[in-house]
Amino acid sequence: MASMKPHVATRPGVAACLLLVFLLVIPHRAQTRTFRILVVMSYEKNFYWVHDLSQGIREVLGEGNNIQWFYMDGKIAPERAQHQGEQAFALYKKYRPDGIIAADDLAQIHFVLPYIRNRTTTPTIFVGVNKDPKKYQYPADNVTGIVEKIPIIQTLAFARMILPKARQVAFMMRNGPTAEGFFKQIRRDETAFPLRINSLNSPETLEEAVDIAATLRDKVDCLYIGGLEGLRDHNGIPMSEQNIFRHLDHTFGKPILGATAHHVLYNGALLAVAQNGRQQGKLAANMLLQAMHGTPISKMPIISDTNCERILNIAAMRALRISPNPAVLVGARLILPPP
Repeated sequence: MASMKPHVATRPGVAACLLLVFLLVIPHRAQTRTFRILVVMSYEKNFYWVHDLSQGIREVLGEGNNIQWFYMDGKIAPERAQHQGEQAFALYKKYRPDGIIAADDLAQIHFVLPYIRNRTTTPTIFVGVNKDPKKYQYPADNVTGIVEKIPIIQTLAFARMILPKARQVAFMMRNGPTAEGFFKQIRRDETAFPLRINSLNSPETLEEAVDIAATLRDKVDCLYIGGLEGLRDHNGIPMSEQNIFRHLDHTFGKPILGATAHHVLYNGALLAVAQNGRQQGKLAANMLLQAMHGTPISKMPIISDTNCERILNIAAMRALRISPNPAVLVGARLILPPP
């Protein structure tokens, strides 16, 4: 397992390092009171990333507290994001929580920024944010949290070990705020990439994604998919990412690199170097717990969780007739998804 210690994204120093050790190693303190907590998720309840985050949050805050969950359904209905932000704020006013966790970029844009940041004193922890937190003017008087930095360099390095002849890669992610942060990270880090970038693609429909995959087939050695959940088919119906991957795999016919463990375990991607949503949920929950117990937000720097795991799909490897050197498999999790 490829693993690295979390690092501080802003305001580094001894205090930040001590905070991370506390959050990751020391169990949270016994409850002295019951807290009301509002968790605002950018996406729908059954999205795998939301499930993993929620699991981590519940492990820390689920016992002895009252948690209200709000789902903005941003994958299946992004056009309703502003309205959903208004509804989340209505719930906030009614529920009057002691603390907030806001997950992913839509929740920042349509809930925290217009209604919470420096407009209330409620401690708020963000998680899963792909954009530079400075774009949201974070940290704020009542807001700090966890930046999600997708391990793209590590994924491409792993791909190069499995596919030593690979030279070019293209990227694809559904158009939206998350894609903006994703592509900005790529452009910032591309000089360190072990593969040359062919193109960055942000389709808005399944048909567009399939057309892009067909065009790329003869131009690149592999396709990195950052996330496509909710792309609409020709009838305008949002599709599951699993079905989208099937279409792209059939059209592209070459190795597909995933951004999450789910992409490998359920969608058929060849490999991924993936972060752990449950871990990020626990980190966010522990940060909020400390804030609700009185630790000032100013003493809680923004952090970035860089723990990750190499995952390889044996079924995809066999289908693509890939035979890597066994030495490069050391430390990777080898999985054989059900047929």
